[in-house]
Amino acid sequence: MSIAIVTADAVRRGVILMHEKMFESRLFFVDKLVSMGARIVLCDPHRALVIGPSRLHGSSVDSPDIRAGMAIVLAALAAEGESTIHNIGPNRSRL
Repeated sequence: MSIAIVTADAVRRGVILMHEKMFESRLFFVDKLVSMGARIVLCDPHRALVIGPSRLHGSSVDSPDIRAGMAIVLAALAAEGESTIHNIGPNRSRL
């Protein structure tokens, strides 16, 4: 759920500090959102500073995992232009 909040906050007005305390590196997908125009600073493996509103634009990005893929899909829906998301399916090697 926190991943979706990061994406939503990228397009709304204000600043939020997102803290993911359970899983280290859960926020390492934010570089994908930054490439789409989001203003996000990864403070450390657990915290990201999201500054909105950002004008997102379409981009071609890879999804590192299913949770990050959800955030990228949300960003693509809010973005202007066409987006292509690669590697969006489940990682069968971990199943």
